[in-house]
Amino acid sequence: MIVAGCDVGSTTGKAIIIEDRTIAAYTIMWCKPDRRRPPLSLYNEALKKAGLSSLEDPDYIVGTGYGRLKAPFANDNISEITCYGK
Repeated sequence: MIVAGCDVGSTTGKAIIIEDRTIAAYTIMWCKPDRRRPPLSLYNEALKKAGLSSLEDPDYIVGTGYGRLKAPFANDNISEITCYGK
């Protein structure tokens, strides 16, 4: 199973690809000044590093952080406060 996460904060964004409970790839990117571009850029970079070619390759994707709603490719968007709590 392949899952992914994309955390877009106020200054940096992070994306991770996990395959069978092992980190396959991750990326970190500076988000300022344009917070609209980073979620897709982050995700595409992590996919590339993991050797995946399509946005649909992961089975499930979660977006979180300040810019989580800017990640329309995510299956679910969870606030950073909820993530901290879990």
